[in-house]
Amino acid sequence: MEIDTDNIDDAVLALLWLTLHNERCAWKSFDWDVTDRLHRKGLITDPANKAKSLVLTDEGQRSDELFRARVHAAEAIRFWRGCQFHGSSS
Repeated sequence: MEIDTDNIDDAVLALLWLTLHNERCAWKSFDWDVTDRLHRKGLITDPANKAKSLVLTDEGQRSDELFRARVHAAEAIRFWRGCQFHGSSS
């Protein structure tokens, strides 16, 4: 199975939004390969430092949009799955 690293990067960027503090800083608790890719894409500052948090760039500020989109998609899937079997006699 081929791994879609862009999708993983978007998911991690969305999760970084959950740990935001001081407007742009997020806790640096994700896989180094992912944070390196996010840095190369210009979404975060260089994570290779002694700080416990990283900084989202202007483009990285879209993390909240990615988070909201993923949460809404997950809620829609749960709703659809619930409706799919509603009233089923199986």
